[in-house]
Amino acid sequence: MAIKPGRCPTLPDGTPNCPPFTEKDCIEVIKVYDQCVKEDELLSFNAVDAVICNALLLPIQPTDVITCTVTNPLSCTVTFGDFTTPFFRRIRVFQTIGVTVVVTRGAIEVCNFATTLSSFQTIVLWAPPGTFVECVPLSVGDCTCEVVNVNGSQFIICSVTVCKDFQVKAPVKLLVPSYGFCEPVPCQPAPEDGLVCPPEPQFPTQLCQFSPVVTVQDNGAGIAGLVVSIDRNNATISETTVAPNGDAVFDTIGAIAGGIDVIRFTLNNKQVVFPVPVEFLGTDGVLRDSATVCNIRFNRVATSPVQQFEVFINNVQLQGVIDP
Repeated sequence: MAIKPGRCPTLPDGTPNCPPFTEKDCIEVIKVYDQCVKEDELLSFNAVDAVICNALLLPIQPTDVITCTVTNPLSCTVTFGDFTTPFFRRIRVFQTIGVTVVVTRGAIEVCNFATTLSSFQTIVLWAPPGTFVECVPLSVGDCTCEVVNVNGSQFIICSVTVCKDFQVKAPVKLLVPSYGFCEPVPCQPAPEDGLVCPPEPQFPTQLCQFSPVVTVQDNGAGIAGLVVSIDRNNATISETTVAPNGDAVFDTIGAIAGGIDVIRFTLNNKQVVFPVPVEFLGTDGVLRDSATVCNIRFNRVATSPVQQFEVFINNVQLQGVIDP
């Protein structure tokens, strides 16, 4: 009998008791890589003699009433700036909102004009290559205006507070447990000279929960004082020194990118070079994803006739040992 969607039945202790899944399905979704909510004040400065007013009733009096009504919805335009550190990027935000301003003196209308409030801001979010950014308006506050006098001229200053949700996204394919529907079979095209298909990595690197760490050990004991570097696209992007516990913490890069990054350090006058793979076989024979690496550990288990290391990626040991 087909399994219908809905809540799972529960055991007497309240634990959900869903039937076991039957397949592993590949689904295409839009993944949110980073997001934040920001509140901004949008402003406009309007010279009274430059907007639609009854010149015979000017100047505006302190007892006049100013009302401001939002007439056009919030518009938010976002563009990428430069990277601050891999893969944090500046995001430029230009936002506008249209309002109508009316000044009254009792039942008499003194001014009635439309204006645009605007603001330019810069934020920083985790936005690796392959992502895009969206600005989603959440709420708009009340519009208020006041009159100020500057060097004998009157200006109407209007402001409104807006709340937005910024989301950095990318289309990705996720492997999920399911009760059916389809499991696509990959095509096997004829190889083309000079063409890597599919390219690696296929999806943007994710952000680690904590700063990525490279650990260097000798039979389980940390080796302090080594300088560990991470190269990306043939250039060193970050370099740090191993602490007494064996950890080299990289607090500026956000994540180690499998298929892109290369880890280097020198031990006993020999340079260890380890290209981080996109996927690897664990000691249990299971093929695992390593497109995003948050911790990697090198444990030296032999020094003669050559140095040999056990390697652990995201706390899972690779099959065999490496001889760098």
